[in-house]
Amino acid sequence: DGVDAIDYDLPESVCRELRSWSITEWWLASDRWHQCLVEAGVHYTARVSRYADDGEVLHWLPLVDPSESSPSAPIEVGIQPGPAVETGTANRMSSSRRHVDSTNPEFRRIEFLANSQTLLAEGAAMSHCVGVRVDDCLTGRTHIASVTDGEARRCSTVAIRLDYVAGRWCSVVTEHRTVRNRKPDEPSVMAVEQLMVTLKRPELQARFQRLEAARVERVKTLRARLPDRRKRAASLHRAALRAALPEHLFLQMDRDDR
Repeated sequence: DGVDAIDYDLPESVCRELRSWSITEWWLASDRWHQCLVEAGVHYTARVSRYADDGEVLHWLPLVDPSESSPSAPIEVGIQPGPAVETGTANRMSSSRRHVDSTNPEFRRIEFLANSQTLLAEGAAMSHCVGVRVDDCLTGRTHIASVTDGEARRCSTVAIRLDYVAGRWCSVVTEHRTVRNRKPDEPSVMAVEQLMVTLKRPELQARFQRLEAARVERVKTLRARLPDRRKRAASLHRAALRAALPEHLFLQMDRDDR
């Protein structure tokens, strides 16, 4: 029932014109699309003010708190330099903070985003539409993390969902993308793989259960205040298409839909 499930049947005349576009025209359309979704995420924060502070920043529980003494501390993972192995890849580094070398160019830090301000900033900086996932994060359907290097430069964004399978909570990566929805680099991929190993720790099951209880409570509270998710997704897609496409193409598609 997500935004990505909505499709369009394009008229052949629209397809012909889109096929003639240059890569620059596609880039510009993509920028307009994503900017529209970022702005939609900003406007959304006012709809759920119960969970906002005075600056209209919405907050939610992060998937993990890596340190009891510092709940906002990120998870640090990376590649452990070492002798070559038969596969030609480097050895993976443990997520334990005392073994991490942040000067390693393949070092990665993974920090779960816990408010709308950081989520919108991530989407704007990476030129993808993660900023529109505010409602998913607020209601606990999705947990978003930012992957950065040792110099705090953004490398990629990962989305994780919790599923309850065979009596335990399991973490599932639903998306992992870098700038403009490109594929992430190998160090970021390996860092997320190490994160998924970390999330299998038995002691995290109690926290995941608390997250689910909080999710259920928030859904009950928000259901009466928010638009139907599918209707909202369709409305967002239509607005983003209108922003991205030349007016004559959008009107042609709109007439075809009607």
